[in-house]
Amino acid sequence: VSLADYLKSDHDPAASLKRGELWRIVTPIFLHLRMIHLAMNMFVLVSLGRIVERWVGTPRFALFVLLLAVGSNLFQGLSPAWMHGSPAFGGISGVLYGLFGYVWVRSSLDPSLGISIPFPIVVIFVGMIVVGLSGVVPNWQFADLCHLGGLLIGSAVAFAAERRP
Repeated sequence: VSLADYLKSDHDPAASLKRGELWRIVTPIFLHLRMIHLAMNMFVLVSLGRIVERWVGTPRFALFVLLLAVGSNLFQGLSPAWMHGSPAFGGISGVLYGLFGYVWVRSSLDPSLGISIPFPIVVIFVGMIVVGLSGVVPNWQFADLCHLGGLLIGSAVAFAAERRP
């Protein structure tokens, strides 16, 4: 079955998970469809990942990456096609959007951290999601729900971290 036929079918996006193939929730973060995709993702991972790892420590960082991968990948993979959902995607972008959301929200709530995300970067990150989900650009091939899911999870975790006593 071709990918195009698979995506057009009424295939259950959770079929592999129902068969117990739970690794499929995480494996998309290791797959990249183009070298430029991999290069851009690794740049963001190094840039934001080292900040978050320094703030929370290596064990918590690893768990946070796993949470972001699982949450954002499930959101992308299990959402219906009319919402731009599809189980056929690859990349670590959902995790990266989560790291972005975490750094953005924590640094906004606590300026004493000494880091801030410049507004043009916020516009680029959030704008890519808006453009993707709007359908303005034909053949936009990004996992927009994965990006959105990561952003929401990372932002929520940062908000909770800054609000705890």
